[in-house]
Amino acid sequence: MAQSNTDDASHPAAGGDDDDGIKTMKLYTNVERIRNELEVRGMTDDDGEPIDPIALSEIDSMHYMGNAAVDEAIKAMDNLGPSSRILDVGSGFGGPARVLSARTKCGVTALELQEDIHEMAEYLTKRCARDDSVKHQRGDILSLD
Repeated sequence: MAQSNTDDASHPAAGGDDDDGIKTMKLYTNVERIRNELEVRGMTDDDGEPIDPIALSEIDSMHYMGNAAVDEAIKAMDNLGPSSRILDVGSGFGGPARVLSARTKCGVTALELQEDIHEMAEYLTKRCARDDSVKHQRGDILSLD
């Protein structure tokens, strides 16, 4: 039987001794795809208009169920509102955090490990004018106090 790369202690996903494990593994490498999609859809900085986070969610979600997953979470967490605070771990480009905040008016802290994805998420949140309710933080959940 073939051995997977993650069974090898030196592979980044295995957290081998020669690196910081998943912290150094590039999980998503095509961040420019988002900028390209924004341009194709006419959502450039030039127009000065905020982007609707629901419209943006067609291109910025990194999970399979899209907004249906966010809607399920909203339903499961009953009574989300302006006084609610949510932590989104592994937030990616921040799409679900922005949709969650837009639909419930709750505050969201979006935690992302990869620097380039984190930076893009901050940019997108500002473009959606959601930076008052969605705060991005770069880091590792295992290292936070």
